[in-house]
Parts: sequence; structure tokens; C-alpha cells
Amino acid sequence: MLKNKTLFHLWLGCTALLITIGIIAIYSASAILASETTGDALYFVKKQLFGLVLGFIALIICACIPSNIYEKYAPV
Repeated sequence: MLKNKTLFHLWLGCTALLITIGIIAIYSASAILASETTGDALYFVKKQLFGLVLGFIALIICACIPSNIYEKYAPV
């Protein structure tokens, strides 16, 4: 059980690190363009974070569905 928790925390940490690096990269690459075109330097970062939240909500919903339902409707 300890190994599963350790792997989960490692997976979670790596995912959070990649998300953070991606958000920083989006900000550094688009802050000037977003500021000039929309007046908000965080415009693209906000769009990315909105997509991240929607994806997380979809993940939670899909995780709550029992696996036998997926098996029933999935192709062979």
C-alpha cells in the first residue's frame, strides 16, 4: 500500500510541475501580445486555466462512473 501512495504522490507532483511549467511558458510567450491585443496580459493564461478546470471536472465525473458501464459501451 505504501508503494501505491508513493507512486500516486510522485505522479501527482510530476503532473503539477508540468502544469506549472506550461502556465509559465504560456505567460512568458504571450504576455506582450495579449496585453497589446486585449489589454490583459493574463488573457491566454486565464483561458488555459479555464480549460484545466474543465478538464479536472471531466476527470472527476469520469472517475465516478463505475467501470462496468465503460465496459458495456466500449468496443471490443
